[in-house]
Amino acid sequence: MDKKLKVDASARKAEPKRRLSKWEAERRRRNLVLAVISLTIVAAVGIIAYGYYATRVRPWHQPIVRVNDTVFDMEYFVGMLRLWGVGQNPSAGVETAQQRAAEMISNELMRQGAAELFGLAVSREAIEGEIREIFGLEVTDADFEQKYRDALKNLAEMGLSQADFHRLYADSLSEPQWLRSQLLARFGEERYPSDGLVPHVHIQAMLVTGSDNATAVKARWSEGITQLSAAFPDARFYPTKEAVEWLPKGIESTAFDDYAFGDASRTENLGLISDPIEDSDESGKLWVIQVLGAEDRPLSEDDRNELTSQALNEWLENEKKPEVNEVVNYLEGGDGYRKIYWALDHV
Repeated sequence: MDKKLKVDASARKAEPKRRLSKWEAERRRRNLVLAVISLTIVAAVGIIAYGYYATRVRPWHQPIVRVNDTVFDMEYFVGMLRLWGVGQNPSAGVETAQQRAAEMISNELMRQGAAELFGLAVSREAIEGEIREIFGLEVTDADFEQKYRDALKNLAEMGLSQADFHRLYADSLSEPQWLRSQLLARFGEERYPSDGLVPHVHIQAMLVTGSDNATAVKARWSEGITQLSAAFPDARFYPTKEAVEWLPKGIESTAFDDYAFGDASRTENLGLISDPIEDSDESGKLWVIQVLGAEDRPLSEDDRNELTSQALNEWLENEKKPEVNEVVNYLEGGDGYRKIYWALDHV
């Protein structure tokens, strides 16, 4: 049988490529030129747009502080500085800006904590009431409206809208004040009920500067507090001029409480005069203390307010701990001053 020869495809004669007509070649060149021009325009517009974003838009959205998932950016920060007149006193600008950032953190921590612990949230009515108080509680509605319009006009000249004013004023003043008053009431009832009894000590005591003065006070103790307070006019003492002589734990320093509410309050030790005790709050100062009695008593209004305020402040400080809340202050560190100066330049 005859075998058919196989012809390799590569051996076939290649067909010559068809040459483009003059019209087709011209159209291809024209399309290529148009594509290059279009790409150039798009690139130029992109460069301009990016430059505008990088210099005019992005700086306003730089983060200033973050509390958990809540971020306050440069636009908010500059508005806050404008509201409180930072631009009117440039020499104090940096320090004031740092203080405002710290206040923003504290206020947001209080807002989040109050909502989580007690479900507290300030109402619109409360904010509007606070705003009205700015212009005086006794003003008529017509006077209020006129003063409010004048205030908005001044704010507009500072670059703040009515919405900016309501938000920034609420965030920085009216809401924190309202929340603090509510939290003080809650903490007071929880920790120091108005009808509760709290350990007190009946004392005579004097806080003076330097160990020599403290030694002299103890040596002259028999002269009495009135005479000693005249001899040491810079001293702090109990009974006070307001006749405070019963003191609950927590009003004075830890060093004071450790002695007065410790062994000194036992019956067998009442009346003993302490050796000079270095104060734990004020460096270089020493106490001389005599505990005359100890008993559970109701808190005075002043002491209850003081202890409740301390409890709230301690809670707020605890909220700032990294294991409790995630807080970032972007004004700290090397880049922080650059952001502050940028903000001050745009106030």
